[in-house]
Formats: sequence, structure tokens, C-alpha cells
Amino acid sequence: MSKQINFYLLEADVQQIQDYVLKNDFEILTSPTVQADLWVSNHFFAKSTANISLTQHYLVLKNHRNSIENVQNTRLLYFNVNFLRAPLIEFASGGIDKNGNLRRGRFYLETGYWNENKEWIEKNPEFLQAAKKLFAWFKKNFHKIDDQVFYGNYTSQNVQKWVENGGKIVLN
Repeated sequence: MSKQINFYLLEADVQQIQDYVLKNDFEILTSPTVQADLWVSNHFFAKSTANISLTQHYLVLKNHRNSIENVQNTRLLYFNVNFLRAPLIEFASGGIDKNGNLRRGRFYLETGYWNENKEWIEKNPEFLQAAKKLFAWFKKNFHKIDDQVFYGNYTSQNVQKWVENGGKIVLN
């Protein structure tokens, strides 16, 4: 099963999330990398060390980092985390694109996976509890707005003011 929260946030809002996760026993991994070791950047705005345009960020509890596998893509010669079985939360900040439009971001996690015997395996309970706490904090600090602009996505007062002043969002 998966859980996802979609949002529209500006850089200052993302910084608020970053501050929260770093104070609550998470680390921020940036991927892909050109080396086999995980890159703990602890920054949502860090760019991938691989020579590709897509940068991904993942949250991992500090005491779970050693369970994360960095897998080599032999065709493209870079390493990326093995997300599906790992105790990770994907974080995509969205942000303002080259046309000045705000793109949607998200938190995404898989709560478990199917093993080779077709059995459902729940991920680590400590990780799932930390993810639940993070999502509850997020929902308390940002607001879900279901109107003709935000269509049920979470956002901040910063973004609402930005839109009121002419900013555009992309419904992706």
C-alpha cells in the first residue's frame, strides 16, 4: 500500500519542512549519485552528482540508513536508492519551473512490498510511525484547499498570496 500527499509550496515552505525533518531524526538523501555510497546531503535543494537532470530526495531515519541499498544502473552508469523495499519517504519539492509556474510536489511512501513468495511484508514499524508523525505535522502546518485553483492539494499561506499576486500553478 502507498501513501501520498500532494502540495504546492514555495522555497520558504520547503525550508520549514527541511528544518522539521532534520530536527526529528531524519536524514535527507539525494539521488542519483556517481558513487556507490549514499549521499546524505541533508538539503532538499541539493542537486544530483550524476550527470542527469532528475534529482530525487528521500527521507530516512538516521538509525535506518544502513538498511538502504544504492543500486547501480549499469546502462546509465549511476547509482540510485532501491526505494520499493527500503524505509524511505520520497520528497519532491515541486518548485517554480523555467516559465515561472509553480509545480506540484509530493511526499510518497510505500508501507510494504510483496516478497518473492507473494507475501505482503510491512516495512519497519518504527519507520511507519515516524512517517505517520511527519504527515500529521505536515497536515497541521499546511492546509488542504479544494477549490478551482488548488483542487484538493495542500498549500501554504505564502502560496495563496503568491497566486493572489498573479503567480500561476501547474496542475500536473
